Amino acid sequence: MDWAGLSSSRLKSIVEFMRVHHRSRFDNSNRSISRTHRVLEAILPWLSAGPQHIPLPYFPFSVASWNSLLSKFCSARGKLMVLINLGIPCRVDFAQQEICPEKIKSVQVLEGDWATIGSVKVWNYVPGGSESGKERIEAIDVDNKSVTFNFFEGDVLKVYKTFKATLQVTNKDDACLIKLTLAYEKQHEDTPPPTMYLDFVANVSKDIEAYLLKAQDKAAEDSVS
Repeated sequence: MDWAGLSSSRLKSIVEFMRVHHRSRFDNSNRSISRTHRVLEAILPWLSAGPQHIPLPYFPFSVASWNSLLSKFCSARGKLMVLINLGIPCRVDFAQQEICPEKIKSVQVLEGDWATIGSVKVWNYVPGGSESGKERIEAIDVDNKSVTFNFFEGDVLKVYKTFKATLQVTNKDDACLIKLTLAYEKQHEDTPPPTMYLDFVANVSKDIEAYLLKAQDKAAEDSVS
């Protein structure tokens, strides 16, 4: 394990986080030491290479606790990240107007489609107040099931010089884990991080979950009748 890029203060913060949130005693027991090493091995590549490289948490720690750790270390790097757990498989392109019309007022494809690099869409949405924005699909990673959107016009660029969102959707059994990464550059030093948009996507994701679960239940009822 390469510890060179990890400062002592950051290591201390990580260990303290684990102690508080996972109730590890960090004594001389093999179990505590093994657990600590597993977590550090998982996040060391992220700390050195950037949070976009963080592995999905398939070790036994809650999404809420992992999000707390992400929030603590990402914002200083001009990035924010959140993990969203859904109780049903889904896809990146499920964020449609008809599923959550009170949050997504409209979305229109201006160039291309929903799944081609270079495609452009314009969104009218309500993260707090009404906003609109144009984004272009910048990258698609088929193997990792992720899409990166570059917002090049709209309300968000009144506050941030640049704003990109990467969505990664991982389906496993009958559930889905969504990882959202926001990469941004502030217009001014005292501009707050865009946590509002993390909350917005999390709320939209929960609406999608409710919609899909309802459709699943209806399909099951129809098959019985």
